[in-house]
Amino acid sequence: MVMPPLQNDRILSCDWGTSNFRLRLVDAVSAESIHEVVSGEGIAMVYNLWSVSGTDREQFYAAVLQKHIDVLEQRCNENLENVPLVISGMASSTLGISELGYANLPFSADGGSVNHRKINVDGFHHPIFLISGVRSENDVMRGEETQWVGLMQDKDFNTGDDLLFIMPGTHSKHLLVKDGDIIAFRTFMTGEFFQLLSTMSVLKNSISIPFSLEDPGEKEAFIKGVRAAGNANLLHESFMVRTNQLFGRFNKKENASYLSGLLIGTEIRDISPFKTMLAAGESLSALYKLALENSGSSINVTICQPADLDKAVIMGQLTIFKKITGAI
Repeated sequence: MVMPPLQNDRILSCDWGTSNFRLRLVDAVSAESIHEVVSGEGIAMVYNLWSVSGTDREQFYAAVLQKHIDVLEQRCNENLENVPLVISGMASSTLGISELGYANLPFSADGGSVNHRKINVDGFHHPIFLISGVRSENDVMRGEETQWVGLMQDKDFNTGDDLLFIMPGTHSKHLLVKDGDIIAFRTFMTGEFFQLLSTMSVLKNSISIPFSLEDPGEKEAFIKGVRAAGNANLLHESFMVRTNQLFGRFNKKENASYLSGLLIGTEIRDISPFKTMLAAGESLSALYKLALENSGSSINVTICQPADLDKAVIMGQLTIFKKITGAI
């Protein structure tokens, strides 16, 4: 399917996660964001509201999208009708606007491997291009693949070497890349484990959040956690967070830092000596960088700046959109 040239060379870029929503009006030539709207109306919340509404699913989700598009129109003082809307993340999941199957490996950096669907909703004056995720034999991801495609448009990341991309988050992803394709990946529940252990386990009374690597004691505790993960059993070593407090080894903030180091250290301890790209947001980049430096392995790491990572979602969506439509 070939689309006519874009109206004013713009697209609407939507990154719709489980807990968060982000919509941007994007210049499709420069890939720069012109205006944006950020909301806590993640897919899970919208799905729960729709499930008790008794209304058409696509119409309900389109109404949520239209509300935020109206805000963008007010901010840029122009009519955005018929501007294409590209959506990645959880919108193609069982909770999303329309379920879309995963693409298979290998997954190409040119965007041509993606599963996608064009949706037209009555009364909603934007063609929707829904991007799905990727699956391996026993793992899945939605959203990270689009961000990765965006990163691979940068020659600093698309080096032609065998690469390992580390993409930290609630569910961290490690992507193994060969000849410009994702050939394997693994998911680590690092962020979710930290949240569960720090708020719902016996350890919750032994830690205090947030902690800071700017504090020397908290930084040292983090490094000790990373090193403890090198040859430890996590189920045993995590209980040391409690005994650290009982025996006065760490205060509660240092203990939180230790737990974070222990979990991140467990995630990265089996990394092979590939050239490694760390693609993390601002809050996690420093933690993972410090963990990698103290993991005991000789790892060649390139750091993606958080600002570049933020733009990678836009670049990935644009790359995929161009590939599947030939519109730009």
